[in-house]
This record gives sequence, C-alpha cells and structure tokens, in this order.
Amino acid sequence: MIKSKPNIGSIIILLIGCIGMSVLSYKLVSTSLSADYPQLTGLILGAFFGLFAILCIIALLSYDLITIDKEYVTIKSVLGFQKKKIHLRNIRAYNEIKKRTKHTSWTDLTIFYDDKKLKITSSMFSNYSEVKSRLTRGKRRDVISVKHWHRRSDLYYGIGFIALGLLMFVFFTNIYPNKNENILEHELSIIQGTVDHVTLDRSAKGKRSVRLGLKQHPKFIFSLSGINFDASEVEKLLAEVKQNDKIELKILSEVNEKKLLKTTALSFWDKTINYKTIDIYDLRDHKNTYLDINHYNKLRRQNASSWARNILIVVSFLILTYGLYLLLKAKRPITMNNE
Repeated sequence: MIKSKPNIGSIIILLIGCIGMSVLSYKLVSTSLSADYPQLTGLILGAFFGLFAILCIIALLSYDLITIDKEYVTIKSVLGFQKKKIHLRNIRAYNEIKKRTKHTSWTDLTIFYDDKKLKITSSMFSNYSEVKSRLTRGKRRDVISVKHWHRRSDLYYGIGFIALGLLMFVFFTNIYPNKNENILEHELSIIQGTVDHVTLDRSAKGKRSVRLGLKQHPKFIFSLSGINFDASEVEKLLAEVKQNDKIELKILSEVNEKKLLKTTALSFWDKTINYKTIDIYDLRDHKNTYLDINHYNKLRRQNASSWARNILIVVSFLILTYGLYLLLKAKRPITMNNE
C-alpha cells in the first residue's frame, strides 16, 4: 500500500499566505473605510488580498490525501471525507506537464479514468514520484491531451498579452496629454499655515515623496511626489522646516475649492482616489523657496518629451505583437507531429 505524504513546506506556505493576506486585507480595508470617504484603491487591493487568503483556505481544505492499494486509488480530504475511489484497471491514460514560474517549478500529473480525470500536483506531495510510478504503471501517455493543454495555454496567454499591450499603449500615449502646458499662477491658490510635521517617505518600489501636515488642515496631507518632488529642494526643506514653522504653499484652485473650502462639489473620483492627499506646486517660507512653480513647469515639459515614454510605447507594441503570435499559434491544427 502507498500513501501520499503531504509536502509540509507547501502547507506552511499556504498557512502563512492565508494569515498574512488576511491581515493585509483587513488593514487595507479598515484604513480605506476610516477616511471621510471610502478610498477605492485600498478597497480594491484589500478585496484582492482577501480573495487570495480565501483561495489559500480553499487550497488547504481541498488538499487530497491519496491511498493506493492493490486494486483501488482512494482520495480523501484533509477532514477525512472520501472524495473519490478509482479502480486501477479503469485508468486508461495519463499526461504529465512541467510548469515553471520565476521562482519555482512543479509538475502536474493528470490521470484519465472512465470519462473523468484526476489531477495531482508534485509540489503537494513529498513522495510524488512514488505515487506517480504506481498510478501510471502500464498506462499510456496521452500526448494529444498535452498538446491541447499547450494550445489552451497559448490562447489564454495570447489574449492576456493583447489586453496588456492595448492597455499599456492607451496608458502611455495618454499619460502626458497636457504636460507641454504650463500650470499658470491664476490656476493656483495660496495656502498659509503652521507646520505640524514634515516627513520623507519611500515606497516599496523605492520612489520617494515628502508628506507635509498643516495644523489648520489636520485631515489632509500636502504632498511632494513625482515631478513635484524632483523639482523641489528636498534636502533643504527637511533641514530647515520644523514643527510650528510658518509655511506658504500653492495648490490647484480647483482642489482648494473642493477639499478645503468645500465650495465646489466633489466628484466620485475626488472622493474615492487619494481624497486626503493634496499636491503642492509651490512651497516657500520667509527664508527659502523649496519649490518654485516655474521650475516645476520646466521639469514638467522636459518629462513630457521623455524618451522613456516612447520606449514604453514600443514595448506595448511588442507585447501586443507577441499576443497575436500566440493566438495564431493556438489556431494551428493539432497533429502528432506538432511540437
């Protein structure tokens, strides 16, 4: 008799994934709901991580325990419920497909019996080779089913690459539609206040930003990020500006009217995307200028003609082309001689 031996490493990874994703989901959702308006980005990410946690739970509960005796293959759940019982003589064929990601690889074994099939993944069992050897002994390898799998894989990847290429093309061709235009003084409003805090933040991707809090507007974070950050004298700002200092900054008048003065109605996107964050376009105190709108406009125009944008547009075309190639490949008829 052969009994499958669960891969303890895989179980630990699923448990860690379940707990970690649940905590992350809870924090993202609770933080997004704590604002004046629910924040869409946090809710979407929270839902995504929550779904991942649910999938980890489902994977744990659907973990198969396999027992093979002289006549039968018995599959039970981790809770001890019998899910399937297959007579070995009813197994007519099998296929084995090796799969790989950037960080790991595994093998999927599919057993065909009667008009049904049983799928076994090598990463789930430490004695996969022993289980596979017994199940496939004397059975033929179904080459056609492997080719069908590769065909479906090409089809799905082709559709995915085409969608990604189109999205990238639309995004990168429209990301700088008005960046050649200056932001004019009459489009800005002056905000004077007392500094509550000023901090330098770094994202997981290494992007830096400055977060400035004013005592007069405690609900909001005034931000220097992206081009605004690059155009600023950040080191001088962090060295010179302290809590309780007086500061003068300029923000878009439209944002001022919507968020601070509340004289103009907020749109759906205003409420749900970075409601608490307000971009700074000019920043100074009685001693120094830390961000000048003219320098910002100059850097903005340079960024609009960035060669990086053109390269990314070309990359989107290459991704789109590769997707079309995979679709055409998936349409080829399946024969025994196809690779």
